[in-house]
Amino acid sequence: MYIIRRLCKYFAIFLKPFNIKLLKKHSQSNPNNSVIFIVGSPRTGSTILYQIITNFYNVSYINNLINLCRENIQLGFFISNIFYKNKNHNTTTSNYGSTNKLNAPSEGGPLI
Repeated sequence: MYIIRRLCKYFAIFLKPFNIKLLKKHSQSNPNNSVIFIVGSPRTGSTILYQIITNFYNVSYINNLINLCRENIQLGFFISNIFYKNKNHNTTTSNYGSTNKLNAPSEGGPLI
């Protein structure tokens, strides 16, 4: 994960045109999608709710692989789609919100 994070971080400026192209393509495909916000205090079950929704329903979410490419988020979605497509992550464990699988939902915190 360290290598992926460093490559995405230091090559972000060179990958930006690719990210913009992907963003334009994605924004034209589904303009009527809804957004789900899960808000909760620590230790109230918001992480398990997030994991259940992303595992059993067809929703887009930021997984740990996409979080590694956070400077170019669309590139992260593109790479994640290549590796995982629509596979379920089957993760219901976490350590204070942090999950250990690349396909598992990320809560946006830094991994490295």
